[in-house]
Amino acid sequence: DDKVAFVRARFEQPINVNEVFEVNQMIDTISITKGHGYTGVTKRWGGRRLPRKTHRGLRKVACIGAWHPSRVMFQVARAGQSGYFHRTEINKKVYLMGNGSNPKSGTTDADVTAKSINPMGGFHHYGIVSEDFIMVRGSVGGPIKRVITLRKSLLTHTSRFSRDRSSSSSSTRRASSATAASRPTRRRGSTWACSRRTARPRRLKRLFRERTPVHLLCCGGDVKKKKKKKKKKKKK
Repeated sequence: DDKVAFVRARFEQPINVNEVFEVNQMIDTISITKGHGYTGVTKRWGGRRLPRKTHRGLRKVACIGAWHPSRVMFQVARAGQSGYFHRTEINKKVYLMGNGSNPKSGTTDADVTAKSINPMGGFHHYGIVSEDFIMVRGSVGGPIKRVITLRKSLLTHTSRFSRDRSSSSSSTRRASSATAASRPTRRRGSTWACSRRTARPRRLKRLFRERTPVHLLCCGGDVKKKKKKKKKKKKK
């Protein structure tokens, strides 16, 4: 009875996004992907091209099966319809929610001035957002202006990323000059003792020395590397 009464009270009433979803929540997106029509094997399945002098085309499958069984198996890549499929993508995190008519809809804690979610001139191939919007992490299937169904996640999330309830501006924080540079990854040394036979030559030593990761934090200005002076060999 309570559910029926709730639904009847919602008849012909506008429902805002804030009443259904919330920030830092994991949701799923259901949509029809972007259609590409009838495509070949190389574009549809990502197979490699055949050699240049292949007879009757090279963007094909070299062998589509054995003599028997005398049919093409369903595992063999073939040309056909690409895109325009019904797909469900799970585990999309909500980063920001608001109304496009609000001049401060895109402002975060890191911004000095007020910003709107709309860029100058509006979004490409869409226009200006003037109603409720929801910002989701990751890509969403389908072209611009295609209807997308959003639903709450059906899974119980236990990862640290999904359970993080930080503010919506955490993804757009400015880099602080006081943050320390990340440490270089440690390399495990060899367990065997170096001898004359097993010692690395000078060329390999130079390569390993140059490939060690170095992390720098530039707070302004260019980082200049010190040039090593080459010692000139005296000719006898």
